[in-house]
Amino acid sequence: MSNSNYIAQRWEDARQICRESFSDDENRYLDEIKDCDEFQISLTAVSAHLDRDEQSKLLYQLKNTLRSLENFVALLAVTIGRTPLDACLIWGLLSLLIQAAARMPTVLTETIDMLNNLGHDLEVLQILERSFADNPTMRDDLIAIFVDIITFWVKIIHFLRRNQQETSIKLYWSAVQKDWEATSKKIRTRSSQIKEKADALAATSMQPAALLEKIERLNELLISQRPGTEDTQQSIFPCHNIPYLQNSHFKQRDAEIREISLHLAHDETAPSFKSFAIWGPGGVGKTQVALEYCYQELGRQIDLIMWIDCETGLSTSKSFSSLAKMLQLNGAENDTDPDNARHLILDWLRKTNISWLMVLDNIEDTKLAWDCWPHAPHGSILVTSRTVINVNDPTAAGMEIKTFNTAKGGSILLHLVNRYPYSDDEKHAAEELSHELGGLGLALTVMAAQIISRQKSIRAFLKFYQQHALQLHRETRGLGMSYKASLRTCWISTFESLGPESTTLLSIIAFIAPIETSEELFQPSDTSDMEERLLLCADEFTYDNAMQELLSASLVHRAAGANSISIHRLIQREFRNFMSIDQLYSSFLDSATLLHKAFPKQINGNSLRNESVQCKKYIEHALFLCRQWQTYKFKPRTPGDFLTFTRLMTNCGW
Repeated sequence: MSNSNYIAQRWEDARQICRESFSDDENRYLDEIKDCDEFQISLTAVSAHLDRDEQSKLLYQLKNTLRSLENFVALLAVTIGRTPLDACLIWGLLSLLIQAAARMPTVLTETIDMLNNLGHDLEVLQILERSFADNPTMRDDLIAIFVDIITFWVKIIHFLRRNQQETSIKLYWSAVQKDWEATSKKIRTRSSQIKEKADALAATSMQPAALLEKIERLNELLISQRPGTEDTQQSIFPCHNIPYLQNSHFKQRDAEIREISLHLAHDETAPSFKSFAIWGPGGVGKTQVALEYCYQELGRQIDLIMWIDCETGLSTSKSFSSLAKMLQLNGAENDTDPDNARHLILDWLRKTNISWLMVLDNIEDTKLAWDCWPHAPHGSILVTSRTVINVNDPTAAGMEIKTFNTAKGGSILLHLVNRYPYSDDEKHAAEELSHELGGLGLALTVMAAQIISRQKSIRAFLKFYQQHALQLHRETRGLGMSYKASLRTCWISTFESLGPESTTLLSIIAFIAPIETSEELFQPSDTSDMEERLLLCADEFTYDNAMQELLSASLVHRAAGANSISIHRLIQREFRNFMSIDQLYSSFLDSATLLHKAFPKQINGNSLRNESVQCKKYIEHALFLCRQWQTYKFKPRTPGDFLTFTRLMTNCGW
């Protein structure tokens, strides 16, 4: 049987197992849970067994496993030519499994342990992703692992449905564990076989003769200084590989486009190399700004625009490979080494006379940026990143893309919903919703799409959003092709990359009001009675490093020339959702401790009127903290946990 036929047959085997094991309604349900976000939304189905805090704890416990499964699904799609939608079977089955296990805490705990072990076993496959393209039999092993996972999950779902009494589950659970151990052993064996094949391929590729041949071939390719012949060059320009259509709704960013144009404008009389970086939090609209600038440059008759998707190493390689073929560089059509394509393009850019612009979209790794950097005498580079960037080039400049203010955000919502003319109440509701969303471009786009699809007035949707923000942040409808993640997930990778001190600092900031905040709050003069985790506030250097990491990741913003910071309300909300129950509890207490130290103290029943300036500085934060207590309904775990919070509220009353 050919490799492609084998893969198709095994894929059909997995589908057939589900068809035979579940009802038609359940099979339709499997197809509806298309990705990790929708799996998390599906947990509301277990609300009878798990309250909101327990659901959050469950997601935290499965965090690494969900990431491994997401990578595995993506690897399946890339390796065997299926789309991620085809692999939604994974997420639908996982949802049914959690629903079946959630009825009994002990069973759920055991199930989570099994899933976490599976996630660990799958991690090695992501490291070897580039090897699958070189060896078809390795793809066979990958699809076999997929079928093993599906088969075991179906078995355990049936077991839990048949045995709904805790006594019978305890009696037969050892058989389930034995079956899991056998499945896990098969997965590890297949992973080891894949690794051995990858190592063999790597060893072969490093044989002296093969290595010399590769270097020789690369040198031959690099001789090409122009795409094809001179006649071919003239025939393909102007050209571009911009991956998205122009956004007809793009507005309110004229000043940003002018700033970019000012720095990158092509001067034919004195051509030079120029670079410019734009940064800001996820979803603020960096890619949209870069996209609009590209289309304006097309209108100015630039010869070439190159768009490089730098989100991952794989997407970067694919961009260079397809670009080399578009440019018809000699040898690019039949070459399979993505590094060759990158070297070909960068070398050609050093020698060509045409006008060009390169967009490095979503750069998060400085090393990756330099690997893609053309050291050319002329041309322009526009970089987008969530991280504050200082491009190390004498002519480089940069700019932060900021959120829209309430009025501009409201105007954009009205424009996107497009139900002119609007009543005054609808206009006010649009501004209120813009305020709730913090003027974040992606949030405005997604919620406008939700207003249209749900056929609600803006006023009615505002109330709906206030009640269901968490679920709506997971929606992907209305995102368009230029953004692949939901509103919720666009910050997750940044949260996960933070160091321990910056994570602690952000967890405190998550419990204070999302307004301009004096940094004096985080650096109290008296640190003698603080918990150990708050000692970062006692060390100026440690605190400054932690704050610098948050600033660089665009998670918080520091006012120019001022000793104050602020955080976007959606980032704050999503970080609270990202935290575990234990982290939420300790962060609440930490915030109460710092606010109590900063807030004036009532003594002998005297009024705090003379301390009004200091009171006004922190009263909004104290009230915000009180609202979080009402939201999470924290209960003291040990006597005296809430004493500091109570004293803070008492002082606020005076």
